[in-house]
Amino acid sequence: ERERERDMRDRTQELLALCSRAESSSSAAAAAAAAPASFAGAGREKPPTLDARTRSEFANCASRIGKAIHSTSRKLARLAQLAKRTSMFDDPAQEIEDLTRVVKQDITGLNRAIEDLQQLSSKNRDGSY
Repeated sequence: ERERERDMRDRTQELLALCSRAESSSSAAAAAAAAPASFAGAGREKPPTLDARTRSEFANCASRIGKAIHSTSRKLARLAQLAKRTSMFDDPAQEIEDLTRVVKQDITGLNRAIEDLQQLSSKNRDGSY
């Protein structure tokens, strides 16, 4: 158990950095595509950026997703550990069933949260907050 915990890393910051890079590159591309032809080559004006509240909302949502993914992966590791048990006297069938149900619920919730994050991202790209 401790060995697995040591091998797991909280990669929330990496996810946030990746999301920020993706968001900034997509906003820059959208701003360049939406710029009038007379300003397209000017290069002096910066593309419009998302306000701090929107970025914060996106970052918070992505952070919650990252934490939920980490939690779910720990549950999956526990489930794998239980499935490997072959003791006749210590049958973890009920615990496996319960944990399987919880993991399925977690995955469903993660899918919804990711869809919400995608909608937030697309709204931000479109400029319709």
